[in-house]
Amino acid sequence: MAAPLRNLISHLPSELRNEVYSYLSSYDASSTPTNQGIPLQLKNYECKHTSLSIMPVHYGSTGLLALQKHRFLEAYEYHAWLLNNALELRIQVRFKGKSGTFHQADWDKKIDSHLRKLAKQHPWLNKVAHYDVEIYWDAGDGILRGKKKKTAGHISRDMARTLTLLMPEETKRKRGRVVVKLLLAHRIAVQHVLSSTNFGLGDFLAPSAPGFSFHELTLEAWKTPHLVITQDKCGAPSPLSNLPPSALLFEKVLASTPLPEDGAGSGRVYAGNNKLLMKRIVHADQTTMVVRGDAQLELDTGPDYILDALIQDCSRGI
Repeated sequence: MAAPLRNLISHLPSELRNEVYSYLSSYDASSTPTNQGIPLQLKNYECKHTSLSIMPVHYGSTGLLALQKHRFLEAYEYHAWLLNNALELRIQVRFKGKSGTFHQADWDKKIDSHLRKLAKQHPWLNKVAHYDVEIYWDAGDGILRGKKKKTAGHISRDMARTLTLLMPEETKRKRGRVVVKLLLAHRIAVQHVLSSTNFGLGDFLAPSAPGFSFHELTLEAWKTPHLVITQDKCGAPSPLSNLPPSALLFEKVLASTPLPEDGAGSGRVYAGNNKLLMKRIVHADQTTMVVRGDAQLELDTGPDYILDALIQDCSRGI
């Protein structure tokens, strides 16, 4: 027989208890995201062109959640309140396939099916109003050359729209807060600039389109760092490619996931910091802020040609 429930703040009416739960879950600069207490942990999907990771997080009180094992009523109440009101869905996509053979409709159909099956198992996912989406573009065939094909930036924008389909329209309009980061692999950035082709960063950063309208939408375009050369286990130089920067909660997963290597003993590491190209914030379909990245080199030797060209690409169509 289960022990009777205990109380912490039973003298407070339910409305005030909800105020306490809201305060405990508020985000600030010192907040650390956690997955503790959430029934859904990290979920991975492998598709033909992409790898997809989904993880719900929150910024709430892990201490109060831990009191469930001591049968405190408020701990159970807080857990239920958290699932319905204060979760953030973190989604990470790595585009690793061939952009020339990518079919948006097929990808949308597969991802929509995955998301709806997941939401059927965890109905509270339909109530999540905050999304943090990161798309790392590392296409295996480099740049898109076909004039009739959508740009890579346009594809990324459509992918983000598909990934937020679980959010009801009313929630999007009243409380929806979505951040989408597009990270362009250094090698592809260089290929586009030197080939004078349009990656389509302006398409990605364009004002909201039908089906992709939220109370607050933040779009960010970044370029990953240069490649670096280190030594392998035998002491010979080994080229290392970049990995997408990931949220803290993804780091262990990425570290334990084997990636194709350039040769025996070679590994992959981060090199320096990512470079912001442009950031656009939209409130209720009205742009409120545009932040332009700095193409100037740290040593003040003039603008970086690649960064400058990419920033110009961001400005197209805006």
